[in-house]
Amino acid sequence: MPKLPARRQAELDSRIAAWDDFLNPANWGRSRKGNLWREFEGATLTVFSRRDGLFGWSIADHTGPQYSPDGFETEDEALEALADELGVMM
Repeated sequence: MPKLPARRQAELDSRIAAWDDFLNPANWGRSRKGNLWREFEGATLTVFSRRDGLFGWSIADHTGPQYSPDGFETEDEALEALADELGVMM
């Protein structure tokens, strides 16, 4: 397989590092309610279990909270959707 140009490889490496940092369990905590949460770029991010048995996410910053429009079967799916919403992607 041919090698990527150095600039493209550096961009890809940066995106992978951002994805890994975002998902790194050491950067996330659990609230008293058992929700995942962390501070990220001036916002508090939360992944939580909804009353309907699905998972959702929220982003709370100086403009107020924003909630996921959809529910997710697993906590991991909600976390990945949150990353996508924030533009943190691989």
